[in-house]
Amino acid sequence: MSPVLRAFKFSISDFRFSISIVNRQSSIVNLHSLHGITLFELLIASALGLVVILAIGQVDVTRIFLTKEMSGSLGVQAEASLAVAYLARSLQQADRVNLISPSNVQLRYVVCPTTPPDSACFDNAANYRWAQYRHDSATKEIRYVDPASSCTVASRFRDVDSLSIRYRDEAPPPPGGDPPVQDNNILELVVSTTDPQSGNPLTYTSEAVIRAGAYTNLMTGLAPAGVSDPPASCS
Repeated sequence: MSPVLRAFKFSISDFRFSISIVNRQSSIVNLHSLHGITLFELLIASALGLVVILAIGQVDVTRIFLTKEMSGSLGVQAEASLAVAYLARSLQQADRVNLISPSNVQLRYVVCPTTPPDSACFDNAANYRWAQYRHDSATKEIRYVDPASSCTVASRFRDVDSLSIRYRDEAPPPPGGDPPVQDNNILELVVSTTDPQSGNPLTYTSEAVIRAGAYTNLMTGLAPAGVSDPPASCS
């Protein structure tokens, strides 16, 4: 064989050998790419996932805490506003008010058996019902009690720091002259409470006109004098 042919044959063999090496290296690279993530990569991914989970959990805990704070604050405000609204409505429906103290009041309602009521209804003491609202500073409650049933507490408003009820001063004086204690049939209400989160005082005010009570110098309401007088105060 001539030297030229021998050299050409070796060149072809070297080329085939080089191609074989390249194919094997490509196979090795492909095997590595199909092998998946390494242990180090798995640890990094797990650490990042844990950080994300902890962050989400912290956000959730903060949201729940803020929700509880807002619920507590709104609950106190709702209780106080409901108390002043309920008191104002009760006073408006009464025909007679006995203000024992600024935080203790007795109300009288007319309960006639017929509608519209006849004139005889107002002369009968059995057609009147007394109720009492009293603030208890120890328990911070406004208690609605029924004097006719051994002063049973029928309902209560909680988280109330103070209650103030007073007659509003008006002029000119009513027929018969100024009453000795109360001036007229308009009452001012003030209910105070404290925001449980900020500690700031909250005050709710309203007024009530005793529509069934006459503005005179004698507080008798619709009943004649001596009919259904105020009962003993519930303590």
